[in-house]
Amino acid sequence: EGAKEAFQQSEMRYRTLFRESREARSLAKNGKIVEVNGKWLELHGFEDEKEVVGRDVLQFIYEEDRKILEDRRRRWPEKLEAVYELRDVRRDGSAIDVEVYSSRISIGGEDAILATIHDISDRKRLEEQTRKMRKMEAMATLAGGIAHHFNNALSSITAHTGLLEMDFSNNEKIMHCVKPMKRAADRMANLTAQLLACGLGGRYHPKPLVISDYVNSIVLSMRQNIPDSVRMTFNPTMDVPRVTVDPNQVSMVISAVIENAVEAVGKDGFIQISCEKEMLNEALQREHPNYEPGPYVCLHVEDNGKGMDSKTLEKIYEPFFTTHFVGRGLGMSAAYGIVMNHGGLICIESKLDVGTSVRIYLPPAEDGGSKGE
Repeated sequence: EGAKEAFQQSEMRYRTLFRESREARSLAKNGKIVEVNGKWLELHGFEDEKEVVGRDVLQFIYEEDRKILEDRRRRWPEKLEAVYELRDVRRDGSAIDVEVYSSRISIGGEDAILATIHDISDRKRLEEQTRKMRKMEAMATLAGGIAHHFNNALSSITAHTGLLEMDFSNNEKIMHCVKPMKRAADRMANLTAQLLACGLGGRYHPKPLVISDYVNSIVLSMRQNIPDSVRMTFNPTMDVPRVTVDPNQVSMVISAVIENAVEAVGKDGFIQISCEKEMLNEALQREHPNYEPGPYVCLHVEDNGKGMDSKTLEKIYEPFFTTHFVGRGLGMSAAYGIVMNHGGLICIESKLDVGTSVRIYLPPAEDGGSKGE
């Protein structure tokens, strides 16, 4: 009797610890869910345990990661790794990065697996952001170094073509050769400016700017060079604060983004541009924890063009990475560097054959002034 009572008390303590734990926990026998606690249901987006009990554990693991658990099952019971990482799948189909602590226990004389699951999505996002930042910093250092050496050589070419123009302006044959050299040098000077903009220590000349007026002038200028069949609209709100930026650098960013949109839509389609005051939402704040919460000036460029798949999107900021869109190369790499140097961030969403959405967040000027004042 005493042994039975002790067993029952032990069982009750286990139930209490399992049910009331602030950590997500599941119990599985023969690969099927036997029991889950409230935190597990909350983490996975379920409301009732009945939706879960009896189902294979694999159904709650992201399809691409199921092999991780299948490999573990093949090694069990000879070996049971205590800790591993994979992606669980929520009821709505979204994936969450988790770290699983598993242990073998005996329930009613049968072997079972008790799993404690930690949501490590925020940690994974921060690790990925840090990895991307380090990669961009390394590329920026390389790009800046190349640009400085390139500038020295370019200065010599530009100076000597200028001397030829001065001394032989009446010589048609020489001028015929000099003009394309000068055009090429000008293009290279622009490329050098973009390379330097990729760097984290570029020379900037910031000043307070009414960004909506500035964007409008760029849009009007670019509209002259796009097909009439492309509908491009710009709709700023009236209460957009001023920003303190380098006008020339920010012009490069805006031009690169709009040029990409023009190329993506081809001869037909629409490009919608807006500018408004916007708060960083919770999702963005989690992905970019280094940014202060609060109002930002958001420039939003959306197109219904060809879009990009996830693999292309991952490489969008790499210098010289190109797709069939000519503009999606160095331009976005420079844009990333410029916006980062201004204390802002760029967020790009894109779907193949649907379109692309680019949001550029810039901190408002400290005086808080806006166009309406």
